Amino acid sequence: MTDAGEMNIKSYVTASAKLFREAVLPTVSSASVTSVSLNKGKKKYLIETSWTQKCFDRNRSASFSFFYSFSDVNGIYKLKKSCSFPIRRESVLLEKISFSLNLKALIIKETNSVTKKDEFILEIWNNKSVNLIKSINLSACEKHGNVLSDSVFSSLDWSPDEDKIVYLAERKKPKCTTNMFETCSITKEEDSDKSICNKFNYEESWGEQMTEVIHPVICVADLLEGTINIVSNIPDNISPSQPQWGPGGTIIFEAIINYPFRLGIIYCSNRASYLCSVKYKCNEEPVFITKPSSYESNYCPRVSPCQTKLIYIHRNLSGKGDPHQGVEKLKVYFFNSQISSEIETEFPLYVYSLPKNCWLNSYSVIIPNLEQAESKAILINTETRKIIKKVNCSTILDVQQDIAILSHMTLDSTEANISVIYNSEHIETCQSTVNLKNQNFKAESFITDGLVSWSLSLKENTLPKPLIVWPHGGPHSVICNNYNHYAQVFCQLGYIVLLVNYSGSTSFSEKSLMSLPGNIGSQDIYDVHNIALNFISANQSIVDKENVYVFGGSHGGFIGAHLIAQYPDFYCAAALRNPVIEIASMSVTSDIPDWTYAVSGLSYNFSNVPNPEVYKVMLEKSPVILADKIKAPVLLCVGSKDARVPPTQSIHFFKLLKSLNKDVKMLMYPDDCHPLSNIETEGDVFLNVSLWFYQHKRKIRL
Repeated sequence: MTDAGEMNIKSYVTASAKLFREAVLPTVSSASVTSVSLNKGKKKYLIETSWTQKCFDRNRSASFSFFYSFSDVNGIYKLKKSCSFPIRRESVLLEKISFSLNLKALIIKETNSVTKKDEFILEIWNNKSVNLIKSINLSACEKHGNVLSDSVFSSLDWSPDEDKIVYLAERKKPKCTTNMFETCSITKEEDSDKSICNKFNYEESWGEQMTEVIHPVICVADLLEGTINIVSNIPDNISPSQPQWGPGGTIIFEAIINYPFRLGIIYCSNRASYLCSVKYKCNEEPVFITKPSSYESNYCPRVSPCQTKLIYIHRNLSGKGDPHQGVEKLKVYFFNSQISSEIETEFPLYVYSLPKNCWLNSYSVIIPNLEQAESKAILINTETRKIIKKVNCSTILDVQQDIAILSHMTLDSTEANISVIYNSEHIETCQSTVNLKNQNFKAESFITDGLVSWSLSLKENTLPKPLIVWPHGGPHSVICNNYNHYAQVFCQLGYIVLLVNYSGSTSFSEKSLMSLPGNIGSQDIYDVHNIALNFISANQSIVDKENVYVFGGSHGGFIGAHLIAQYPDFYCAAALRNPVIEIASMSVTSDIPDWTYAVSGLSYNFSNVPNPEVYKVMLEKSPVILADKIKAPVLLCVGSKDARVPPTQSIHFFKLLKSLNKDVKMLMYPDDCHPLSNIETEGDVFLNVSLWFYQHKRKIRL
């Protein structure tokens, strides 16, 4: 390459980095509501929103709070932004406001200045006196290990009398000895066979992004006594999740079955689980709310403010391996009658997870749902079991005393919207906008055979632009009309982005979803390619059909590898993130081996042993067997700590393509896992992908 060419590439990368850095929007993750009484019975609500902004220059994220007020102005409630600057907030893992809205509990993680070790601190703040009234060093109490704050197991909940707080942490590990040749210092409590020669015992975790979650325990901070207590009467064959206070001092929690061994749980709602209640400071065994069964998953219990009922998500399972996401049901459980009742809807529910606070009052709830590739918030009356209202919503941030705080950021967003819903029977929505940017994006739905995909481009497109075809992973997932940083910057670099949903995507019918297992490698590939062809045909004036690229991760990478093998002359380059390349070997190396059976249309059980016929089916569906047909240059972006799609998948593919004299490059990120979401990784992946596509244009337009 000539010096001029190298300078041109350097200029392109510099310009890409500048656009990538400047285009990132802060994203809001949560909110909390407090109220102030005014004259004549009126109230003013104060809303604290928590935001994160990625700082690629510093390789870290900045967290901050921003405030709003919501009050009655001449008979109409108005939402107003604070005039103050955002307030930096670091190290806050969990937070929860009490029922009275007078107290706030925080669990923060900070490094001890002396020991240099991480510590977890529980802080209690008073709204009326505006001061810190209690601080407990949870680590110093030595009752448990790390506090859990992940999306599956974490919890922080006030008791109704506001003198106790329940949360989850890792079980305290017993002291261990390396071997019998070293001096053992074992206390009488630990003087057992188990505490000898156990330093290197293997312990199962809950898989991808949950490698430190092994034995969750329910913890209670008693603020009056100043003690930390562990709920000890939980059987070892279950892992408790999302505990909260129920009636009569009970603790309600989800019991996830971990027998005979744990399967990866993040992104997977197909793990057998049931709901329990246990009495605090009592030696009684937990009481079943729903019956233990390998044919059901019951999760996300949320107790009503009056503590007479709870809602939860229910999913039926086959017991033989199921899609990792599927159609769900919303159920209401009544504590007095001990009966569950289903809330029926005219459309399938794909909820995934309920917000920590979702009760607007004693009878109505607000829940998320994915419907026809749109993310919604649904207001439901649990007594009439009817839907009150549906609104577009990316995230339900908080719900308190008939106030719901929502956010919504679409594909073409150049702003982050905060909305308030109040008086659930008579809903009005007010919006506040932050972080305006001077860009003109155009997001449009594109429907093929009833499947909704999304395209994103710049409004001023006049000349044909290269097209990036981007199928989602999963495969039982969906791309909605939600903000996508990568897609926006691709558009600014001169591309049109087509975000493809295919048969098997969630948010559509159960029939569509269940049509894919057993047909991967054929049906999904046909769908994506057909949608791309139809899109190009419908947009001939703006799409450069000679320069079509494919970009995808996980199962989206599986589709991408198949596309360039099955249609070798159509796609001019591919960039694949942690792609599934060879299903058979993944069936014994992934944290979700059941996935490999389910998507291949095969039956799974925990005691499956290697089987030539099973492996043959899996191998025949894998893109690796078509490697010799690939013509397009391939970029592989791989996380070395990926437990979901092990890096050996891409390493093998890389070596195979090299041996076949294909144009291939692999990036290996040593500190990242499946989503490749570390700040440095995210920026580096984008720059390499954009450069890869730029270098492999069939028609270079400078």
